[in-house]
Amino acid sequence: MIKVKIEYKSKEPFYFAGNGIGCLLVHGFTGSPAEMRYLGEALNDQGYTVYGVLLAGHGETPEAMKESNWQHWYESVRKGIEYLAEECEEVFVIGLSMGGLLSLRAAAINKEVKLKGVVSICAPIYLQDKKSYLTPVAQYFKPYYRKKISSKDEALNKDNDRFTYFQIPLSCVASLVNLIKKTKGEFSRIDLPTLVIQSEIDPVVVPKSGDYIFNKVGTEKKQLIWLKRSGHLATIDVERELVATEIIKFISKNRGDNWKL
Repeated sequence: MIKVKIEYKSKEPFYFAGNGIGCLLVHGFTGSPAEMRYLGEALNDQGYTVYGVLLAGHGETPEAMKESNWQHWYESVRKGIEYLAEECEEVFVIGLSMGGLLSLRAAAINKEVKLKGVVSICAPIYLQDKKSYLTPVAQYFKPYYRKKISSKDEALNKDNDRFTYFQIPLSCVASLVNLIKKTKGEFSRIDLPTLVIQSEIDPVVVPKSGDYIFNKVGTEKKQLIWLKRSGHLATIDVERELVATEIIKFISKNRGDNWKL
């Protein structure tokens, strides 16, 4: 049992000082660092330094998000990695949903900083909502759409004081679709230990996305874990403790020269 005292702050980034191993936690599309805080506290409880980054355009207003795109979101991740690299000898990057995709992109192209490993959680390759693929054109006719929230996600948001947007700029959905296309082609360049976590009942991301990422990353040091009871927000859902435990095990195996295939 992981014992963590949780005191969520809805949209603020967080930083927990620890040892020389740094963990950058990257939230998802329209979300906030609150959805990564349980994991962050669990990692810090193991002694790791943790930084939960706030992506550009998030934590403000839908209008502010509309002024951002995937390049801005990735720049937030890149700067977060560099910040941790100044404080820590080793850095792991861990992301949920779009944050997982941005983390994989960092592992593929950010060679300036020596990352030790990458974790993607419910990262999108195939989206359940097929209308998302129409947004590159639809954005010019309808600037925003109202996100439908299930009763389960509404409870998770409330219980975890999670800030999220309900009015979504279609231009940002189009940018997410573009990010997926751009990043898919980079997976073969990933030579870092990689952990892929995917829910079997994800209502946002088609579960075969997990298989795609696992099969396409270039490294042989990779692992795929399936969640059976979690929705898309796996870091705060019913299996959040399992998610944290598996990530802690992954870091423990891969820090320094401790990898065991």
